[in-house]
Amino acid sequence: MQTSLKTTVNRSLKIVFKLFKRMSTNMESDKEYFTMDFYRNLINENSIFDMAKLIDIAAIYGQSNN
Repeated sequence: MQTSLKTTVNRSLKIVFKLFKRMSTNMESDKEYFTMDFYRNLINENSIFDMAKLIDIAAIYGQSNN
């Protein structure tokens, strides 16, 4: 029972990490991307990354990803 819970939690953490990784880059694909000005405004206007989120990400993933 605990093994499946641990597997589910690890899988969820991996998905969340991929989501944050995707949001932190302006690349849509190898050939398509947002301009840096558009991306910067998108991040700032929508408060996608703030200090609290960045600290949480570091606390969750810092041990396993130095």
